[in-house]
Amino acid sequence: HASAATMDAIHVSVALLSGNTCCLTVEPQELMGSLQRRASDAFGRHVHELHAADRPLEEGLTVAEAGLQDGDVVFAIVSKLTSICASCDAFAALTPCGAVVAWGDAEKGGDCRAVQAELTE
Repeated sequence: HASAATMDAIHVSVALLSGNTCCLTVEPQELMGSLQRRASDAFGRHVHELHAADRPLEEGLTVAEAGLQDGDVVFAIVSKLTSICASCDAFAALTPCGAVVAWGDAEKGGDCRAVQAELTE
């Protein structure tokens, strides 16, 4: 028999901008800060922030309050970003060294490789 808490657990994929991912099992009452620390451990790198497809996920929210569901993907930001912009389907961020990184739906702005040379601070 699985406990009720285990049956409520969901699987969330955490993805780095590089494409590396890890799958973590989380409880609905677990804080996003805990998920962030577990992702840091899984990647062996400090995760500064977690983002859903359309918003940042605050550390003080529970998984349930953040609205995460089984099979969801969240994005891990492992370096401090100067600024971040988002649409419903893609993100772009400016790093402290002036580089622009993008992720999400490639057809809706999540892939900036074709114009990378034109992107400057």
